[in-house]
Amino acid sequence: MSLDSDINNCDFSLFWLYLSMIKGVSETKLNRLAGLCKFNPEMVKEEIERQNEQREESKKYLFPKLDEVKQRWQVYSQKYKILTVSSHDYPQQLFDLEDPPSILYCRGSGTLNLSNGVAIVGSRNANGYGQAVALELSTSLAKHGLTIVSGLALGIDTCAHCGALEGGGQTVAIMGSGINICYPRSNKKLSQSIEEQGVIVSEYPENFQPLPYNFPYRNRIIAALSKAVVVVQANYKSGAMITANLAADLGRQVLAVPGPINSQQSEGPLELIANGAGLVRHSLDVLDSLGVLLSIPQGKPVTMPKDNLNRLERSILEALDFSGTDTSTISLRTSCPLGHLVATLNKLELSGQIIRLPNSLWVRKSQIKPSAQEKQGQLF
Repeated sequence: MSLDSDINNCDFSLFWLYLSMIKGVSETKLNRLAGLCKFNPEMVKEEIERQNEQREESKKYLFPKLDEVKQRWQVYSQKYKILTVSSHDYPQQLFDLEDPPSILYCRGSGTLNLSNGVAIVGSRNANGYGQAVALELSTSLAKHGLTIVSGLALGIDTCAHCGALEGGGQTVAIMGSGINICYPRSNKKLSQSIEEQGVIVSEYPENFQPLPYNFPYRNRIIAALSKAVVVVQANYKSGAMITANLAADLGRQVLAVPGPINSQQSEGPLELIANGAGLVRHSLDVLDSLGVLLSIPQGKPVTMPKDNLNRLERSILEALDFSGTDTSTISLRTSCPLGHLVATLNKLELSGQIIRLPNSLWVRKSQIKPSAQEKQGQLF
């Protein structure tokens, strides 16, 4: 099939879309070929055609018709921003990868050309401690102008995105499913908020299902876009550890939040710290590792001294477990009616004593010990 001159317009972007639509050529294969062919789409096409000649008739690659490619371009370009390795605004950090994504689909108002990206990743089954840490870290870092990068998964990823939004900063979500599929579905509302204050990204076209292999593969994008990767909670063998190892290979900084030594979710961070990763106790450690000039955000609630708490407020703090506690359990432990309890919980949240996690658990904010600079008001 010969390509007419139209396919060579748009900085070859239409050509890359054509290549991505060849049936039988996976995203992984296309990306690797692109790197081997020095990101020349004509050379990639020639190599695919050469390989196709050697394949059995039943396993031949199927090349799309040019009209189909143009139609998809017209439809997609109205709904998404399409970036290819030939686009002038393609994120240059991704060229550090051996197999940068040949094509990216983006939704939202944010940008991918990040000079200040920090990835916060971890377990989907994070407990209240891990969620609170991710939420606080991302909120503080966002307030200092850093962009939070994560994968829109449950647990730590969700808290990382929520914290960035709460801190008024940009957040980038890299998906392992088609650009129009929110996975998990429970994060649909969160993804809509991210679009308003950041960007949703996928290398997969519409309706591409969230297959298990997609997620560890997409982690290379999270690592490459970030100047540092912070692992909050993770099993020794997990997607977060894959991201951390990829980041180390790319020369990015790897940081980890310590946890209890008898917790399986601490295996990953403790292993990273033992092998030289930076230890994160609070956001200042991340900022210091990046050499960020600190600025004092405005409008943060002032924490109530504990001496000023009444009996119910103190009993609520005592009722909170290390891993987080739901409202009904707090009500039972404090013998406080739900109506009165909810009002007091909201008061404690506004005063900075406790945090409400995305899964409606409550934890004490004091679980993250502040530094001397934080106590003096130099950080928060």
